[in-house]
Amino acid sequence: MYKDEITIPRASLPDVTFTDHGDYAYNSDKRIIQIKNTVSDASIYYSINGLGWEQLYSESLYETTNGTYRYGVLVSKGDTVYAVAKKNGFENSSTTTYSVPYGTVATPTIADWGTYVGDSSKHVVSIECSSDFSGIYYTTDGSTPTNFSTGYNYGFYQTTSGLYKYGVLVPAGCTVKAIAMRSGYVDSSVALLAIAGGPIFVNLNNQWRALTESISYDSTTYNCYESYSNKNIHDSTARMTITISGKSSFTIKIRSDAESTWDYVDVYALDSTTTVYKSTSGKQNQWIDVTFNNIASGQHTITVEYKKDPSTSYGMDRGFVLVPKN
Repeated sequence: MYKDEITIPRASLPDVTFTDHGDYAYNSDKRIIQIKNTVSDASIYYSINGLGWEQLYSESLYETTNGTYRYGVLVSKGDTVYAVAKKNGFENSSTTTYSVPYGTVATPTIADWGTYVGDSSKHVVSIECSSDFSGIYYTTDGSTPTNFSTGYNYGFYQTTSGLYKYGVLVPAGCTVKAIAMRSGYVDSSVALLAIAGGPIFVNLNNQWRALTESISYDSTTYNCYESYSNKNIHDSTARMTITISGKSSFTIKIRSDAESTWDYVDVYALDSTTTVYKSTSGKQNQWIDVTFNNIASGQHTITVEYKKDPSTSYGMDRGFVLVPKN
């Protein structure tokens, strides 16, 4: 009787990885490339552009142009490195390649030239890159730009201040992110700029109304809103919302003319309907500032609520809010 022979397949080594440490300090045509394999005692063989394949990888310590020291080999810019890992008892890894870039594309610069004369909800923005032959891509929705993002194709626009500038039109209050790319080069870092001037939107329910008169304080003109219900209100029906964008800080003013410790004007924390940020009660003769600082880019909502206790009427039984005019 014969026994069947079973061949147990050998495990394959994992693919090698490349780390590009940047330009060599003493030869700007060379970059320091490190090659590794997760199997520490595997031997790595490499070639440049597919030539001299049996070159055993042996790394040395080199200085980069930023003054740090990194292990690797020196490879000319524009060359392609081929590498494979080998070890007795294992199948060779797959051949992995790395194309050595010629350099890194400069980070773009973004400039906001102000409001477009033809549409107050748009700003004229220019994006430039000092690296020749680079393509620029940008986003306005907060996402990181890639080569699939909108390409920068500028037009010629007039701003409300009378300037004529080359650029693109973007929404007021957005954040512009831009990246520059060039074939054979490392992509630039992402540049970003928060665009000012986002519009203010006020949403009123049946407990709030806008007063016809505007009020000016410290060179700022405000629209005035009042909560005019005298019934017991203590829920979302007594709320108004203020939506803002493109503002690093924002101030509204509040005042109550009602029963102290029972009737309130509550301003909630940014984008919250549960955490009270500032509150006022009783009868005030002065407006109280409610300021939000260090506001992140994007759109945000401020909720204001008037809480009315029905037991006693006092004063006007009103809550008031001042919101800057657009």
